Amino acid sequence: MAKENKKNKWTNDEKWTTFLAPLLAWLASFKPKNEDDEDMVDATNLAIKRGNRNADNRPNLVKQLKIDFAEMAFDGWAVERLDKELVKSMVANAKENRAVHIAFFNGFNGVLTYTKDSVKYAFRDAEQYADRQESSDLSKSKALHKEGLDWASPTFPIEAKSDDS
Repeated sequence: MAKENKKNKWTNDEKWTTFLAPLLAWLASFKPKNEDDEDMVDATNLAIKRGNRNADNRPNLVKQLKIDFAEMAFDGWAVERLDKELVKSMVANAKENRAVHIAFFNGFNGVLTYTKDSVKYAFRDAEQYADRQESSDLSKSKALHKEGLDWASPTFPIEAKSDDS
C-alpha cells in the first residue's frame, strides 16, 4: 500500500509568491557587508529556487526561512500564539462534547475505526474514541479561530439545490 503524502498548502503558487514577496523585496535592497552576508544571500536564493522547482520542498523551506529571518518580522510571517484563556475555553468546550462522543460510540451499530501509518485500527472502547474526538474538536476550534470564524458555535454554509434543474 503506497503511503499518501500529507496535503501541502504551499503547492499553491500564489501563496508561495505572497509568502516570498517581503523577503524578495528585502533581498533586493540588502547590501552584503561581508562574506557571511553574501553566503546568507546565496543560501536564501538557493532555497527559493528549490521551492520554485518543487512544491513538495516548500513546507520545510518555509519553516527554515521563518527561523532564519525571524528577527525581520516580515508581514504574514509571525506565528499567532493563542491567548491562554482562549485555549482554556476551547479545551472546556471540547470536554463538553465528551459525553456526546461516548453516547455515539455506545449507540453506533458497527465498528468505529481510525487510521495510523496507513493501517486501520478499531477503537478499543468509548474512552479511547472520546479522547480522539476531544483532541479533534480542540484542533478544529483552533483552526476556526485562526481563520477568523466563530469557533464556539460554528455555522457552515449549505448550498441548496433544487430538483427543478
